[in-house]
Amino acid sequence: MAIHCLFNVGLWDRAYWRGVVLGGFPDKQSAPFIGFLFDNNLIGRKVFEGIRNTTGQVDNSKLISLSIIEGDIPGKEPGYSIIFGHNPSKLLDVERASGGDPSEGMLMLAKIHRMNPEPHSPNLPRFKNDYKQHQSANIFPCSFIGGRLILHQDLAIEIFNIDFVAVDAIEPGDYEYMAVSPT
Repeated sequence: MAIHCLFNVGLWDRAYWRGVVLGGFPDKQSAPFIGFLFDNNLIGRKVFEGIRNTTGQVDNSKLISLSIIEGDIPGKEPGYSIIFGHNPSKLLDVERASGGDPSEGMLMLAKIHRMNPEPHSPNLPRFKNDYKQHQSANIFPCSFIGGRLILHQDLAIEIFNIDFVAVDAIEPGDYEYMAVSPT
């Protein structure tokens, strides 16, 4: 069985992912962004260096999948969840290109994080509108250094595959089910 992961899991875990920063630009001329907030700045940068080595600065192959699951999940605080990993629809192509046989089975690793913004926060709706307008977003690591948020835009990757999914639309067998499953 082949195991696929877009990022180095050990580095990711050592960087300690705290959440995301959603942002955009007042002039609306540039695509919005998602900053992946890591406690360990240097290791978070290495995580994204590795991802960029796979995808390039622009993910034209749509290898990256990012899902934002909106709505309340029983047993979890109100908010939304983010799933980050390989685009499942591209994994068959990746497996075949590497000489593998997808019929032998594949395992895809992804990361999930639950975000708990203040009630009625405008950030996610604003991000969704900006993404809809541009049909892309930039992702990059960020961290707090000396109490200041530092956006590491030098490691930005432009992505085109963000899915916004309502919790009540997710069924067993869906890719996003891993974020809402009670187990």
